[in-house]
Amino acid sequence: MKKKKKKLLIVFLVLIIGVLACLSVPAVRTLQAKYYLSQKYDAKMSEFSVKDYKGKHLMPSEDMIFFEEYYLVGYSFEFEYNGRNFIVSKTDNGLYDDYQLEDIQEWCTDWLKNNADLNMRGLSLDTDDILNYCENNNKDYSYVVTEADAKSFLVNYVTNGSNDMFYCDKSADDSIGESVTSALGVKYKISPIFTDEKIEKKIYKYSTSSWISYIGIE
Repeated sequence: MKKKKKKLLIVFLVLIIGVLACLSVPAVRTLQAKYYLSQKYDAKMSEFSVKDYKGKHLMPSEDMIFFEEYYLVGYSFEFEYNGRNFIVSKTDNGLYDDYQLEDIQEWCTDWLKNNADLNMRGLSLDTDDILNYCENNNKDYSYVVTEADAKSFLVNYVTNGSNDMFYCDKSADDSIGESVTSALGVKYKISPIFTDEKIEKKIYKYSTSSWISYIGIE
């Protein structure tokens, strides 16, 4: 009888420890993310506020017909800092964030106006553009992009990006694309989108992949 009670107690303790471990994962991830952000942006951990969280989970692959296969989707956070909401996620290369997406949009637009054409309004940007820039320029995800990086960011955006859409005023001349390529010193043909629509930021919380932020016109 005593042995039976002892076994039940062990099973109960194991279950309790397992539940506590599962509950503590988001808390640990949050601390890791806040520490990463505080080091990158030279701020206190308490200045970063968590707005939403999605843990790791498995998703079925759509490519399989006869046998079910799954892939792992990493965790993602939505944080708020300095009145700006942004994403923090993790890859095999470590934590990354897109807090600077609005800054990069502003710096690149200013560079295009000053060096290519005043009718340039902006470009389509998302989280992957920051990761792509860091990876192609041998920079860690903890690298803080500056205004001085605007041209190199744009060159990478045109030559290595998958979403190179530039926006310009409807009144702009048709040769504006050539002005951009000439200013950047690249050979790629750019066909800007002539529009007066508002360029906005949105956060997409996918279940099939990591969350991303997007700035552009849909």
